Amino acid sequence: MKIIASKADAYRASNRFSELQVGDITFLRQEWQSGLYSCECETFVPLWGDNLRVLFSTADADLSPDVSNRLNRILTHDQCLRELIYFKLADYFQSNVLSRYETDEAGRRLPSSPSRRQLRSMYGEPDLHLNAAEETDRPTKISLYFNTSWNIEHPVEVVVEDWVIQRVR
Repeated sequence: MKIIASKADAYRASNRFSELQVGDITFLRQEWQSGLYSCECETFVPLWGDNLRVLFSTADADLSPDVSNRLNRILTHDQCLRELIYFKLADYFQSNVLSRYETDEAGRRLPSSPSRRQLRSMYGEPDLHLNAAEETDRPTKISLYFNTSWNIEHPVEVVVEDWVIQRVR
């Protein structure tokens, strides 16, 4: 668990930045508009089995105990979904990407049947976005955003709700 160190060090003196605790995880909180906050950290996420950049936005300077507990349960959920997510990403690559792209942003030809290693390299590591809304009918909805090698401006989103992959887009 760590705060993204370069940002934390650079902004400690600013009154727009502060720390926010969710369970044992410390987020760097930035007020980016009056009354709107962006929170970010890098931490080990069991559902991915590795460290991820984790982000959420909120209109509240402090989280209610209910929201904090909900986010903590998501961040400590111990069912690893990584292999299943990559399986779905492989399907998405075959059914959607190859029909629209021939090369990646560097001009390299995309493989028609990528290995698991190539697939991971082309998708990269995701950012995990959490739902920090006080009232929500989707308390366990999360999104993983992958910045792909073939379209760096539009990440691929994997939506997970109740620990089931709902869609890849």
